[in-house]
Amino acid sequence: MARSSDHVDGARLWRRLMELSAFGARPDGGVDRQTLIETEIAARAYLVALGRALGLEPYTDATANLFLPCPGRRPDLSLSWPAHTSIPSRRAAASTEHSR
Repeated sequence: MARSSDHVDGARLWRRLMELSAFGARPDGGVDRQTLIETEIAARAYLVALGRALGLEPYTDATANLFLPCPGRRPDLSLSWPAHTSIPSRRAAASTEHSR
């Protein structure tokens, strides 16, 4: 049996990215989610809720970076997700096959 640290559920990850891309979705399939405006604040709330549902303790720093620390076997290591991540567009999602 795979440990959670050994496996990424690709379908779930894709679903979460598509849910996140709904915040600030544009008619052309892109995403417009500028820092600290209503849609970005809602996206942050979504991520915080996901983190809390997993038992994480989300926090932000003085420059509004959101952190969802995940305790593990190696507290000296950390996982980072850049603040300016390119979220796949809905148009790309519709035209691309993804393993599920």
